[in-house]
Amino acid sequence: MHSLIWLIVIGIFWITLAPKQIGGRYTYIIVSGNSMEPFLKNGDLAILHPSEAYQIGEVILYRHPEIGSVIHRIIAIEGDRYTIQGDHNEWIDSYKPARSEIDGKLWFHLAFAGKIIKGFRTPVGAALLAGLLGILLFWPDRESQKKRETSSLACRLRNR
Repeated sequence: MHSLIWLIVIGIFWITLAPKQIGGRYTYIIVSGNSMEPFLKNGDLAILHPSEAYQIGEVILYRHPEIGSVIHRIIAIEGDRYTIQGDHNEWIDSYKPARSEIDGKLWFHLAFAGKIIKGFRTPVGAALLAGLLGILLFWPDRESQKKRETSSLACRLRNR
């Protein structure tokens, strides 16, 4: 029963927060660099979701055609183009993404969670994670253990 509860919890978590890459709504990105400090730091995990509209002041993730994904703040909107700047940067981004190039706005972030995830991307980290999940899923609960003990005792008493 304990394993079933864990599977249900993990399933609900997965369905609710599934990444965009596998059909979910959310985009996950590990912050790299210091351009958004002090708000977002290197190694933070940022979780973003799509929006119908983006406003000045919101932190967004956009796809730059040359450098890839960039997470910065909207400082101006000019038609369908957005002027973007990192909080720590003194300069404004030269590229102005269109609405279609925005992957989402920041929903929330977890400090240092990206560093932990990067640790699990190593062979040792992946093995530790698999072991931890195995323990959580297959650790016997007290009720199951009592049933086994009672069943075992009953079998021994019958065999006498």
